[in-house]
Order: sequence, then structure tokens, then C-alpha cells
Amino acid sequence: MGPLLFLIFINDLEDNTTGSVLKFADDKDFFRQVRDTRDNMRMQIDLDKLVEWAEKWQMQFNASKCKVMYVGKKSPRFFL
Repeated sequence: MGPLLFLIFINDLEDNTTGSVLKFADDKDFFRQVRDTRDNMRMQIDLDKLVEWAEKWQMQFNASKCKVMYVGKKSPRFFL
């Protein structure tokens, strides 16, 4: 698949999500600020939508490039 076709192919990846996206070439960073349990649930819903997209288009995410980043001295970590 050529680079242009690939970029068109993944153009709708973040549709129907509420997080933010940074795009560069064939790379996309999906992120959101998580301050409480509600934000955590929204993030999980967005991640589930990304997984559904990947399954629909038979694509895989590069798990080695997927990371969680915590910022700040008192970054809360919420677990459900």
C-alpha cells in the first residue's frame, strides 16, 4: 500500500472519539487529560472505539509504540 493511500486509509481513525490527536506522517498520537474516574472512563471508551476501528479495517496497532504518560508531581492514577 502506497504512503498516500495509507494516509487516506487511516484518516478516519479518531472519528467518534473525544480525545485529542496529533498527526505526523503515518504516526498518530491519541491523548487526553485524565483527572478523575469520569475522564478515565471516557478514555477507555475512546480506546475501545480505536480497537473497533482496527478490527473493522483489519489493522493492528504497534503495541511497542503505545505508552501511557503521567505528567506532574501529583499525577493521579485511577484504576477501575
